[in-house]
Amino acid sequence: MLGKLGLTLVSPTTEARTPALRYRTASVHRGVTFACLMLDMNGHDGWRGAFEKRRGDTAEVRLVTPLGVSTGGGSGAFQGYADDGKRYWIKLLSNAQGPRVPISEQIVARAGKLIDAAVCDVKTISIGAEFTGVQLNGRPMVVGIAHASQEVVGALESRHLDKWTDDSNRRRYTSIAALWDWCWGDDLQGLHGAPDGAFYSHDHGYYLPPGGPSWSEASLVAAIDSNHELALAENVDGDAAVEYADKLERVT
Repeated sequence: MLGKLGLTLVSPTTEARTPALRYRTASVHRGVTFACLMLDMNGHDGWRGAFEKRRGDTAEVRLVTPLGVSTGGGSGAFQGYADDGKRYWIKLLSNAQGPRVPISEQIVARAGKLIDAAVCDVKTISIGAEFTGVQLNGRPMVVGIAHASQEVVGALESRHLDKWTDDSNRRRYTSIAALWDWCWGDDLQGLHGAPDGAFYSHDHGYYLPPGGPSWSEASLVAAIDSNHELALAENVDGDAAVEYADKLERVT
């Protein structure tokens, strides 16, 4: 279960609320303990196969018009207009980095939403039969369900956690540090929205251990007892860290 993998934040006074969990201290930042969340293997076995019959046959939105391929990144993501009137950046199962990348994107962004982390809104998007044979950047579109990340209007891409004083970025970066530990972050990427410069984490295709699109049940379990902290240039928001610690513990 994703909610019981990786690292989490706990306050110095927090105790585990779930019997299957135990804590190991990793380091301390401004009085907030970063601790490793480790699974009792009996608890892990209880989740095996729980989602086997939960695969959805329908998507949340439908692609209406492809608008153009991204010139950056290696997946060949493209922008598209959906039937809800919004624009999304879309990754197909046939993307250049592998079919697990859109899956990672969905898992991590939706996990981030569970703790109110600063991530982009995502949807599943249906690619209809009318796009059969359409080529994007030399790769054919695949009919079916794909990953869609909602456009942040006027955003500038960034691979750094900078502009700490803009908007509520110190708090937002604290949430990203929590998500990074929890979901084994890799290849940090984000967007600074206009006009306030608020940071949104996106492009999570290389999250989940060991990093990259080759994760498996075995690699996830093997990383449970491993540190994976995000190096930060400045201190996190201590109050926010305690808040995100509590939110992480309440994920079920």
